[in-house]
Amino acid sequence: MAEGKEPKKFTKDEIESHSSALTNKRIDAILQNVNQIEYNLNVKYMPSIQDAMPYHAVLFTLWNETKSFYRVNDKLWGEVQQCIGEGEQAMVFLRSSGPEAVKQYHVEWLIKNCKKLRSLMHYGMQSMGYFYRFGKRDPGSIKEHILLFRQKKWKAKETKNEVPKPDN
Repeated sequence: MAEGKEPKKFTKDEIESHSSALTNKRIDAILQNVNQIEYNLNVKYMPSIQDAMPYHAVLFTLWNETKSFYRVNDKLWGEVQQCIGEGEQAMVFLRSSGPEAVKQYHVEWLIKNCKKLRSLMHYGMQSMGYFYRFGKRDPGSIKEHILLFRQKKWKAKETKNEVPKPDN
């Protein structure tokens, strides 16, 4: 750092914005893994234990990063918790049982549980506006603000049963 120059002090908004950006990058990387694993499972004729376990593992990781999204309502939170708990029990069984004890229906059950968990998590994240938003964006430029003001002025005149005159 140059002598005589003070370090830049960041505002609370700048810090929060940077932190949010880092969190979103981390979550996006996990979501990309979820998508890839899910795709690979969906195109397989007969998924194996080596296919199913990473699916639960990546969803568990995503859950750890996004727990607050699922507290939208108690029912959603309970269902997500149940899927996580049952998935963890299945993972313990699959890891601790020998290959002769693991049947295809165990693998299929874990995949089905993961798909349900994925759906619930997606719903919870979207209910917080994580993926996409519907509606109009705020006006950005001065020209957009002026146009918005004119529209409001025009509507106000219409409600008074006056014939509005265009602004030139």
